Amino acid sequence: MPAPNLRCGWLVFALLSLMSTGLAAQTPPVTMRIETENSRTIFRIGETIGIKATLATSAPGTWRVNASGRDRPEIAMGFDRFVVSPLTGTSDPQSYRFGRGFTGGGLGGWSLSDKPFVLTVDLNQWLRFERPGFYRVRAVFHATATQPGNRQLGSLEFESNDIGIEIYNGDAGWMTSQLQTDAALLDSTHGLTGEARMDAARRIWYLDTPESLGVAARLLGSDTPQVSHLLQTALLGTQHPDQAIAAMQALFTGPDQAISPAFLDTLAELRKVPTTQLRRELAAVVEKKRGQAKAISLKTLLDSMLPDNITGNLRSEIALLFPQLPAYQQAELLGPQWNQIAGPAMIPVLRQLYDQISPDVDQAPPLVATGVEKLYALDPTQARLLILEEMRRALPRLPFRTLAMLPDVTLPEMDQTFAAHLERLRTDISQALIARYATASILGRVKAGHTSPSCEPALVAYLLRVEPVTGDAELRTLLADRVNPHSVCWFMILPQTAVYYSGPAWEKVAVEALDDGSVTVKTGVVRALAQYGSSAAAEPVWKAFTYWHDWWKSRPAAMNEENRRFEQAFLEAFIHPKNWPATDFARVRDLCITDDCKARAGEYQRNKN
Repeated sequence: MPAPNLRCGWLVFALLSLMSTGLAAQTPPVTMRIETENSRTIFRIGETIGIKATLATSAPGTWRVNASGRDRPEIAMGFDRFVVSPLTGTSDPQSYRFGRGFTGGGLGGWSLSDKPFVLTVDLNQWLRFERPGFYRVRAVFHATATQPGNRQLGSLEFESNDIGIEIYNGDAGWMTSQLQTDAALLDSTHGLTGEARMDAARRIWYLDTPESLGVAARLLGSDTPQVSHLLQTALLGTQHPDQAIAAMQALFTGPDQAISPAFLDTLAELRKVPTTQLRRELAAVVEKKRGQAKAISLKTLLDSMLPDNITGNLRSEIALLFPQLPAYQQAELLGPQWNQIAGPAMIPVLRQLYDQISPDVDQAPPLVATGVEKLYALDPTQARLLILEEMRRALPRLPFRTLAMLPDVTLPEMDQTFAAHLERLRTDISQALIARYATASILGRVKAGHTSPSCEPALVAYLLRVEPVTGDAELRTLLADRVNPHSVCWFMILPQTAVYYSGPAWEKVAVEALDDGSVTVKTGVVRALAQYGSSAAAEPVWKAFTYWHDWWKSRPAAMNEENRRFEQAFLEAFIHPKNWPATDFARVRDLCITDDCKARAGEYQRNKN
């Protein structure tokens, strides 16, 4: 029999071994360590408190965290949190959001890899310190498990270490200076990056004084949506709601304050009244406003109006004030809200927008191109002259989309100009305009500068259109050239040629390419046929989908990523075809192999019914 003390030693060793094994098994798959930015531990009330968090995982590629930047993600509201002790003297500045639900899209966040992920957040967006004192803080965050396709499987909660922070009352002079500096930054229109402007808005938010609320209200809606969102949060989450309402109400009726949708929605929420009531109040005072304030306020009223309810006088007034609107609001009016302002009063406005393009720029802003397109709808004769004038330039400032919008099949009077530009500069736009408008009269000049085979999709399209036999041979040669290691033309030539020409000669080659040995080629062809092909192209794509399904149906687990993309191309082709008959989504679902494809097809089938 072993000695008693020896037996005891073995028992202790075994117990320690079991405990060690249990502890190892409980090691969390995600860990987090926090510290203050720049190792500071003492802060004023209202001062930015940066927290640097280092996250690591023992299972790379498996876990995703909600946060990825400085701002608190909406998806984590009431979920991820910072725990503070003592709790007295603190509050959550965004608690007003709780219970609203998540309005964002996608998973967001950051997927943890084999390298630690360093995240910097502003603690001020999670905790507001309202009294001086010493506080201990730790983070309690969550990670979501994912698999290919980002399907959520589950989540885990993990905690960080805790840190100590000392908070003291800042002097009034510091607060005033900070507020004046950041207000001046946001009032400036030059020399600041978007992130710098957002930093200024964050600092105004964190001050949370009656003075900072007045500045936030004044600036609300006059900057980018990202800056406006931060200022809106400052007003809605304030510990001084009465002062916020008073500041906004005074601005609301003042002549120089622009009432943006963000301003209107924020004041409505603070006053706890419907936005429709505030719109009526705004309509009563809008004529007292001046300049840009009136332009933006009228635009806010216009946002909720149906086109039939907008009077001719209001359309004329909007047209008169259009140049004073911020660029993003001008884009809204020329885009989704065009029917609300379209009319003769906009013709000189759109012409002025075009005339302001510098002759020295290579490309006009997108808003100008949209303006020319809208001008064509109102005054096609005038817009046509502008478009032709741009085509005469060696380097047109308008994009091909705008230049290609004329209804003419060809423009014989432009042939020699097109040929001269091709010979002189050989730019993409010179080739594209030949593909779109040139006649066969310059075929010789085009061929002279086009070394066959040469990867120039626009000129291949021109050849297909004016000399189909030559174009067919050129297209097939480029598609078959897979020996040259430097050639990437073969896998994109069919989709890129279709941008300029997708007639019978192109479609014949594209349909035959559905039997190509390269999945990459077939994926591009399916997408191109859905967008550019005729109704006759639908059946060959159905047959290709059926053949693909039969190949993979008995071994779905062996499918590679390339074929998943091919399946996605089939799905998207039948969801959004341009010229094909109505899609049988049940048939699409039956041909899908992956669960994701089946689910999306089923969703479209339900929506259809």
